[in-house]
Amino acid sequence: MSELSVFVDESGDLGGVSNYYLVTLVFHDQNDAIVERIDRYERALSQSSLPNTPFHAGPLLNGNGDYKDLPKEQRRR
Repeated sequence: MSELSVFVDESGDLGGVSNYYLVTLVFHDQNDAIVERIDRYERALSQSSLPNTPFHAGPLLNGNGDYKDLPKEQRRR
């Protein structure tokens, strides 16, 4: 029997000035391995000297949270 995982993420303007709000749904059949994709992602992080922390675009762009100690140029990579 196959197992389906569903990941839901939302993104919107924190300041309330945007006319748009984005909802993303990712469906993953657990029988399909994603190890190769994860390895590729982790190699890209390593090559860019970025820590392997959960990816959140807002903190990455603004230098907050887990990214607060990373210089702007490093975060751009």
